[in-house]
Amino acid sequence: MNRLMMFVLLVAIILLLSCKDLGTNGGGGGKTVNPNILLVKSCCTDIIGGDFRMGAWTDNVVYCVSPGRRIKLSSNFQILEDTLVLFPGGYRFMSNYQGGKVMLVRSNFSDVSSGRLLEIETQTFNQRTLRDSTYNVSSAIYTLDENQCIYYSYGNSGRQIPAGYYKLDLSTLQDSLLFGYVTEVGPAEVTNGFDISSDGMRLLLPINREVEPPLMVEYTLATGARETLNVSFDRQLLWVRYHPTRSQILYSNYPRGAGGSTVATDGEIGVIERASLTKRVLDANPFADQGWRAVSVFPNWSPDGLHIVYGGTKGPAIEPPRVKGAYSLFILKNVN
Repeated sequence: MNRLMMFVLLVAIILLLSCKDLGTNGGGGGKTVNPNILLVKSCCTDIIGGDFRMGAWTDNVVYCVSPGRRIKLSSNFQILEDTLVLFPGGYRFMSNYQGGKVMLVRSNFSDVSSGRLLEIETQTFNQRTLRDSTYNVSSAIYTLDENQCIYYSYGNSGRQIPAGYYKLDLSTLQDSLLFGYVTEVGPAEVTNGFDISSDGMRLLLPINREVEPPLMVEYTLATGARETLNVSFDRQLLWVRYHPTRSQILYSNYPRGAGGSTVATDGEIGVIERASLTKRVLDANPFADQGWRAVSVFPNWSPDGLHIVYGGTKGPAIEPPRVKGAYSLFILKNVN
């Protein structure tokens, strides 16, 4: 089989994986889908389509990429309005919501988040560039001060930009390096899934490693103290989010390649009690009744800390090996 035919076959399989009515993954069905899982946005029902890896939730609105959409929900999670905000254009990350704005990363790559950091006003859809594509920004989070954010850059030796976490003044666009840090896997982590606590005092950092499982570190901004939290993970990469009350940590433990078309295993979403560090795995597989495992990724809390929004897709497939589909956006109700 020549390379062109192999490429066409791979694309066809990925499209099939993305279709909701696909059959089983060789293991048969028989399982039921958690009734608390709700589909918010399908990857494949619109003419434009999409790859909805993550969402930002505020009040009764969920914003997501890519493409960018604003989805208004009723009190019982019915979709009241679905508005296209941004056409597809390589957006691979969306920040938390604050002050009527969210931040996005328009990536230099199709499978990972590393590129230009933008801020968009959610009512007017006006946007401005905070850091250009040479900064190789992976992700960003607003601080308690809505005129500041913290972002992670993979760095750029040609421009003498060290890799690490930066505090950025959104009024002056002047930044300062909080501390330098180079991930072992680099942009292969898909996106640097760090978070800031609701009191603005701590960062929660996923330490993704090349061979060993990831670590989770809590960093105190005032003192620079670091504490490695005693929690173990099975898959290679990690994304973390503080609960609004700081009493829990929401995580996604997912495989390398989750931003592309092939993975070696599925993804896990769960909740960790901060005081005891006990871990509770959530049933977040929307495809269980079809016999599929799911790559579930990049969850974020609802504003009240009761529900989560996340990306999910079928995978990995058996033939051809490790193939996964595009992401749809889901809500898991009643996590707490």
